[in-house]
Amino acid sequence: MKQIIFLTAYPTTNTLKDGMVQRVKNIDNLFIQTPRVFLDVNIRCYFNKQVCEPTDNVKEYKLNALLHFFVIWKLIKAADIIFLHSVYGAVCTFIQLCLFKKKICLDFHGVVPEENLVINNRFYFYYFKFIEWVSVRLATHVIYVSKVMEQNFVQKYPFITKRRMIYPNYTNIKQDRIPIKFNNANTGNKTVFIYSGNLQNWQNIDDLLKVIHQYQTVPNYHFIILTGQVEQFKKKIVKHHIQLDRIEINSVNSDEIDAYYARAHYGFILRSDHLLNRVANPTKMMEYLLFGITPIVKSVAIGDFNDYQYEYININEFNEYLLPKKSTINQNIALKILNEKEDLVEFVML
Repeated sequence: MKQIIFLTAYPTTNTLKDGMVQRVKNIDNLFIQTPRVFLDVNIRCYFNKQVCEPTDNVKEYKLNALLHFFVIWKLIKAADIIFLHSVYGAVCTFIQLCLFKKKICLDFHGVVPEENLVINNRFYFYYFKFIEWVSVRLATHVIYVSKVMEQNFVQKYPFITKRRMIYPNYTNIKQDRIPIKFNNANTGNKTVFIYSGNLQNWQNIDDLLKVIHQYQTVPNYHFIILTGQVEQFKKKIVKHHIQLDRIEINSVNSDEIDAYYARAHYGFILRSDHLLNRVANPTKMMEYLLFGITPIVKSVAIGDFNDYQYEYININEFNEYLLPKKSTINQNIALKILNEKEDLVEFVML
């Protein structure tokens, strides 16, 4: 059997609220019957080599990039397939990767250099630009989360002629999570709005809270915030003069979130019209559609979703007359997308 190494840390219950870790977990679920190695390399920690077996068929190494250079070298040399989870996976291993001609599957989680440019970190912009270029040169197979992302990288690196496929973040979502039809009467006469996420800059939280502040007194409006940063969110809510008793705010696990989505009619996903958002295909958007939620957007250009003509409301059109209604159009779009997925295991292993 071919030996495969994933260049990332193995997901844990403590890290699963992070979007990148969720991507790692979703892909790992496809290889659950395959013996595999996770290689987590860091230059600032792991001064003592750590090896563990967190679950069946998985061995995880936590190694220091300098102290364990030759251990990393031996592991990569022994592998048949290297799965590079984003260009981050090559940061501390690109020297060893350059030494051997291997099948390397590069999974683009996002546009890492541009993410650093957004936060005005020009050093890391150029640093990750170099790592990205090296990763693309080394990769034999490339995986994108959206068609828009594929178009961006083909334009950026015209020499990408290797095998490639589209594998969105949400392909592991099971259709049986929700009923095929909704009963809108289940939510009563309340129009329920939901935001699921944290306080990153690209989430435009101030725009979200301005809307909640303006409409918090509408009698039949109910706002839900699900976040891993509850206390930080509460501080921002108070600064926006929003009454905490007007909002339901909570931190939930992934297996608890469906009950909230089932109640919601509208979901905030306020991404600006920027490359980072145009190439992304956020799991949150797919979950919104799957549960018949109408997204409230700042820009409609989020990943490939607009190609399917989903129902949405622009934040500038938000008003006090939104009805408690699920969108069967959005749910049907989500079900159609889920039926279009390709076989990632075959792409990687064959």
